[in-house]
Amino acid sequence: MMRALLGEAPELAKEVVRAIVESRIDDAVTNYFGAEISVVLTPDKLARAWGDLVASFGEWEDFTGSAAVISGDYVVAETRLEFEAGTVTCRSTWSAEGRLAGLYFVPVAE
Repeated sequence: MMRALLGEAPELAKEVVRAIVESRIDDAVTNYFGAEISVVLTPDKLARAWGDLVASFGEWEDFTGSAAVISGDYVVAETRLEFEAGTVTCRSTWSAEGRLAGLYFVPVAE
């Protein structure tokens, strides 16, 4: 299961970002979030976090690369997000069941 998820995790992360960009945050939470992250990262908090990214970096433009590794019981995917004024790494952690367990947006120092 983990090997299959290793290949799927970057695309799953992109699907989450697309849902956020398209203002389908509730869909992202319902379709991808696991129980542990749902308690901490509510739709309102996720919307605010994305709004802060847009305020800091401008509109999101595209994905420029991704990779994934197995780390213990999780798959960690890093996906580059290109914004008008900078690059941010979307770091997503996926459980063996294919549910999102962690989501971080990390600015890339250039």
